[in-house]
Amino acid sequence: MDAAVGAAAEVYVTTGRPAFAGMADPGSPIWTVTPQEFAGESPALSGFMATPVLMVRALALMRLAAGNRQDAMGFARHALDLIGDSSGGAGLRAELRRIVQGA
Repeated sequence: MDAAVGAAAEVYVTTGRPAFAGMADPGSPIWTVTPQEFAGESPALSGFMATPVLMVRALALMRLAAGNRQDAMGFARHALDLIGDSSGGAGLRAELRRIVQGA
């Protein structure tokens, strides 16, 4: 177990830490991609990706936390478009609608 923990820590130090630092930079794609760009193509996010709906939700929440309400609303609208009228996701849909409505 000690060897596994040590190996995991080494991977974080050599790979994870630089990757997270790069994505935290204000010029990184995670901070510069626009809702329009994301809707048009899958941006290069250096391996940081989830399902399209969850990624766009994360970007909406990040922009909201940074005070960029316009982009937050754009990402939330795109996520709602991706979800469509599927039977599931009522809670997610409600959260995204609150962002779009500025609540």
